[in-house]
Amino acid sequence: MSQKIKDLKAIIKIQEQVLNAKEDENKILGEILDKHWQRFDDHFRWFHYYKLVEQYARRLEKQIPNLIKERNDITRAYNGLAELGKFAKELGVDITKHNKNLPENQDKYDFEQKHTLMESGKVKHSYKLKPKKRKKNANKR
Repeated sequence: MSQKIKDLKAIIKIQEQVLNAKEDENKILGEILDKHWQRFDDHFRWFHYYKLVEQYARRLEKQIPNLIKERNDITRAYNGLAELGKFAKELGVDITKHNKNLPENQDKYDFEQKHTLMESGKVKHSYKLKPKKRKKNANKR
């Protein structure tokens, strides 16, 4: 029996050595993980940032058609007004002199303009000028 006890003690010592070696190995692996964790964390943050930038770019791309349409509408409106200005000059009207009398520069009128692109490719310009409704003062007799 004493031989068996000696053998068991030897096995226990070998197992303790294996456990100690595993603990040392785990400690080394833990140090390696700690060193590389910061790098992984930085990569993860950049990846997350990249995804946010990608989503923002997609949102901006969706806005492009509306912005192009808006730009074209503004250009059409400007062209319509420029054509009216040329027409006025041909008739001998000094536009700068009468600028302050324009409906949009006065508070007496509601001024609207609309520019529609026709199927033929031409642009139809329409302008509306309506006198503003005056509020009646209830205190006046």
